[in-house]
Amino acid sequence: MFLFTIGTLPLSTEAAVVVLNDLNIKSHWDSSFDSGLIIKHLDSYTTITYAQYKGIFPTKPRDLLYRSHIHYLQDPTTLSIDENSDILATSFSIVSDSNNNNIIPEKSTHIRSELIYAGMYLQSIREDPLSCRVTYLVANNPKGSLPSFAVSVAASKAPLVIASLRKFIKQNHVHSQGKEH
Repeated sequence: MFLFTIGTLPLSTEAAVVVLNDLNIKSHWDSSFDSGLIIKHLDSYTTITYAQYKGIFPTKPRDLLYRSHIHYLQDPTTLSIDENSDILATSFSIVSDSNNNNIIPEKSTHIRSELIYAGMYLQSIREDPLSCRVTYLVANNPKGSLPSFAVSVAASKAPLVIASLRKFIKQNHVHSQGKEH
């Protein structure tokens, strides 16, 4: 399954990275997310995370064990941006993939999905440095059998994730440092 969406958030790129990686609030803006925890910090920017996602009736819920890495793109030469672009060079990428070392064994209540690739590319907006553009894509193998309607439901929710996050940020007065007022 491949999902892709682009949108803007009313946060700086730095604050958006904090909010996007906060598993304690993820269920408030991602309706499919059930729970998760960071299992291990490999370094300051890389974690192994376990996450559980709700099932779409009558399917079983899914879980994932994945590695996630945050990369700060500070050097404008790493980006193909011209001086007339509305995007600044202050950008982050958050890249994830499955970690199949089974730190957490598979559970009979969930089907272990395979995260082939997930990426969020966050870019500061020149006219409004307290906002950022988010490009979000996911390629995964949900494993197990999924009826076509369940695939359609999941695919239709993907573009709403950024809109839902934007709504959460505004309703909860999350400010540019990524914390609630």
